[in-house]
Amino acid sequence: MKKYFSIFVFLLFCRLEIFAYVVDNDISYKIKSEEKFQYILPENKLNFFHEIKLFSELITPIYEQEFEWLLDEKTSIVLTSEYNQIANAFAMTTPNNLTVYYVGGVDFLELSASSSWLYLLSTHERAHIYQLNVKQFPTTKLKYVFGNSVVVVLPYISIPIFITPNQFLPTFIVEGNAVLNESRFNLGGRLHSGEARALVNSMIINNKGTLELIMNDNILFPFGNEKYLIGGYFQSFLAEKYGIKKVNSFFKENANRFLNPFFLNLSFSETFYQGYETLYKEFLQQTESTAKHFQKAKGKLISNSLSEVIFNDSLNSDKIIFSVQTDGKSRRKIYSLDKKSKSFYSRESKIKSGKIFELKENQFFSVNSDLINKDKYLYSLFDEEQKSITNFEGKYIHDIKNKVTSYFLMSESIDKGALYINDRFITNTESKSLLDNNGNIYYFKQEGKQKNFYKNFDKIFTFQGYYGILQQVISDNEIYFTANTDLGSGLFCFCNQKILRIVAGDNIVRSFKIDEKNFILSTLTAEGYEVLLTDETTDFLVINTEQPTVYNYKFSSPNNFNPSNSQALSTTILQQGNNSFSTALFHDYFSLREMRFSEFSPSMISNKNDTVWLNQFSFVDPLFWSNLNFGFSFSNNTSYNFLNYTYTPYIVDLTLDIENETKDFSDTLDIHKYRTNSHYFIGIQYPIINSSFFTIDTSMSTGNESVGDLHYFNTTLLLSFHYMENYFLNYKPYRSFSLNSGISMIEDHFSQHFLTDFSLYLGDNFYLSVGASYSDEKIETLSSKIKQNIKPRTKFELLSFSPNYIVSKLQQRQIELLHELAVSKYYFRFPFSLRRLAPFISFQQNDFFDIDANYKKEKREFFNVGIEAEILLVHKAPARVRIFQSEITTHETKENLTQLVLETNFK
Repeated sequence: MKKYFSIFVFLLFCRLEIFAYVVDNDISYKIKSEEKFQYILPENKLNFFHEIKLFSELITPIYEQEFEWLLDEKTSIVLTSEYNQIANAFAMTTPNNLTVYYVGGVDFLELSASSSWLYLLSTHERAHIYQLNVKQFPTTKLKYVFGNSVVVVLPYISIPIFITPNQFLPTFIVEGNAVLNESRFNLGGRLHSGEARALVNSMIINNKGTLELIMNDNILFPFGNEKYLIGGYFQSFLAEKYGIKKVNSFFKENANRFLNPFFLNLSFSETFYQGYETLYKEFLQQTESTAKHFQKAKGKLISNSLSEVIFNDSLNSDKIIFSVQTDGKSRRKIYSLDKKSKSFYSRESKIKSGKIFELKENQFFSVNSDLINKDKYLYSLFDEEQKSITNFEGKYIHDIKNKVTSYFLMSESIDKGALYINDRFITNTESKSLLDNNGNIYYFKQEGKQKNFYKNFDKIFTFQGYYGILQQVISDNEIYFTANTDLGSGLFCFCNQKILRIVAGDNIVRSFKIDEKNFILSTLTAEGYEVLLTDETTDFLVINTEQPTVYNYKFSSPNNFNPSNSQALSTTILQQGNNSFSTALFHDYFSLREMRFSEFSPSMISNKNDTVWLNQFSFVDPLFWSNLNFGFSFSNNTSYNFLNYTYTPYIVDLTLDIENETKDFSDTLDIHKYRTNSHYFIGIQYPIINSSFFTIDTSMSTGNESVGDLHYFNTTLLLSFHYMENYFLNYKPYRSFSLNSGISMIEDHFSQHFLTDFSLYLGDNFYLSVGASYSDEKIETLSSKIKQNIKPRTKFELLSFSPNYIVSKLQQRQIELLHELAVSKYYFRFPFSLRRLAPFISFQQNDFFDIDANYKKEKREFFNVGIEAEILLVHKAPARVRIFQSEITTHETKENLTQLVLETNFK
């Protein structure tokens, strides 16, 4: 039982695969190390160093006091280059303390009710570092031996020790606390957003905020965003009741759960003197008592959408155009509303999400970001085949009218959006802009605690708060925007020098006026977005003068965090040219020099003949360009050593793989028989084409392999083509096709490899998959090697279900029909839940020569019937388990076998 438990723990908690988080062929980076932090910035963005450092120095002493923790290793803070335009960021403590700020976050500022991307990240992502890094005895000591291993299972000891137990906290606690901390310093944050409040209230009054759902990373709308928002409001409830310091100290208490990080009630009880179930129930009751007055806007339903809906004029301004994602499993739909007849037309399209523009008659483009030319991830306008329009690359397009374009120039939009009209700079702001037919530009701009509205450079009106999104400009005296209501987000108008509330509803997030009597609205519900056309059921409120609501919180701490210094410094820095900044403080970033010890992972593998204690050590640099793993074993019968190194900063990726295994096959204690298997390989991989839907890659590995007394030179060349069209709720790809071919030369012998597979969404949650493969090389399908997870990326793979023999000339054919069932069962106490079920039926045929049976030709057919369960491990790690019955037919026999297969996202 102990052995099986150790294997189970290893499967769940072995280290995550290192990934490349910046594009290949990125520009040069510079690095500066200080006592607690290490700053890594692009060479042409060093003028932002002081601003990043200032935020860091302002927030660090606050978090050190409240989280009651000093970081136990230097933390890397990375600002990516303008070739990485992604509206995101992340923080991690494994493999090392790291915070990454992507250039592209200005896209998120409006929804987050913030005017500074660097401020938002400095508070939110830094909170994650303290949450996850905090430890208690004995893990404070174990960290110096095992590094940042997530879990340690010592050989011969079956009890896992969790070095950083807070990594297993539910997402809604970790992210909710970060949202609380981003919202407390009087510089905005998601707790000041009416759209966020609308979602929280809507979900809770519709029973979508239960502990079963909020504790688990389910696949229901809004697809994880509720973990941030409901979690943030739950944390604000705790902060109002106990104070911000007590709330942040929870993570220090939970670090005591190094043997059982899933026992939340004890950590809550020790911190707040009540269990989390009791406190969360009280939070729900308090929220429901307020949210019962929450009002949904009314109107004629046009469409549902699982993603944000943004309205725009058509080319001739006679129609309103927008796109929706109706089910998350198929293509988007482009809608067109005729303004005069109020009639709708829709069609299916592969267009990306985002605001739609019609640049030519019936030719639609959307604003989004994606990988361009293999080595740049840029905002642009994309056509319906998701191809970038060159003239718009690097620009976040807001509006286009009469050959005038307003946009954020993303290379300059690091902290705030750099707003431009054509080639003329206007200002730095968080607000997306609109144009009129005369080329005037309209936008909001956060100034202190006020939201100010501008026409060109003239201030038109102002209101208190951090959340306001411009919807439409009819004239200087008729401007529509969404802003905070008491319970969510509402539609307002600046009409005749007054701010008026227009339509009853706390869930309005987008609008467009059609004519004097009609609006089209996008509203937010617990199930998704609804597109509504106002009708006789709509309640208009234009007679009411009403200012947007300001959300005030008792836990706000303006005296601890002085925004005036940062704002003044930000203004100064943004006005400086790059030449005014001295680079003497920095040195060139060289990944080999910057590699840091990450983790030591001991493991034990046992069989009836031997027990092997394997030691693995990992090193990685902060940009993940160089990744080194090496290890060795202790055993009576086996000597095993390996080294694997990958280098990935350029288009061509390099892999070095060395492995040696010597085993004692002695029949008696007196006569020892040794066999050594070893190899060393150098591999390269090069992407020939990389686009939204398809990629073509080539790779090559060359080296020497020894099997016992046999030594031979081995070279493999592979070419891969992949087409993938996938949507976020697909169980399998919507459309996919892969073709992998290769040749290997072993000494003077050539062998061929071939694999192709095809997947198709049939509708009604049915998926069809077909595959075939061939290899005439000798294949050890039941390998005796100890280490299997360190592989060069140039390795050729066959279909997954293969006979456990040493075979030659293997041919495989497979077909599978799978049906996804809408069956789920979530638990908040038990750390495992069922997310989806999928029964399937499949057939595979294998033809091969059995080397162990003197190259006897064999045929095996597998007819499989089973069910696949998508489960959640520890509330947030998805894994798929297959249980199936196989009828195996050969030339002479037929047998039945029950099998279980586990696939996780851990490598």
